[in-house]
Amino acid sequence: SHNASFHSKEKIATSNRGNKQLATLAFHILGPAILCYVLWTVMVARLPATIVAISALTAPVVGVLSSVLFLGDVMTWQKGLALTAIILSITTMLYQPRKPTNP
Repeated sequence: SHNASFHSKEKIATSNRGNKQLATLAFHILGPAILCYVLWTVMVARLPATIVAISALTAPVVGVLSSVLFLGDVMTWQKGLALTAIILSITTMLYQPRKPTNP
């Protein structure tokens, strides 16, 4: 009886710990996501779409470079290739060919 009561209390404690971990995880996932969508909506309303798109495209670049610089993550050729593709896409989007001048 005593042993069954102990195991029952242990299951409740483990269950509560799991619920707290899920709540923390949900907060850290949903909080930033909601904030980002709100900021995205505000930016789209106030700025040209190309500028807003550039801000979205730079997020993975900042994330990867930050993890390499601050967390000691290894910069692999795959990450380098992906960052290069992102930067080239931003450059392509910003490039505006010159309009021909009529003499």
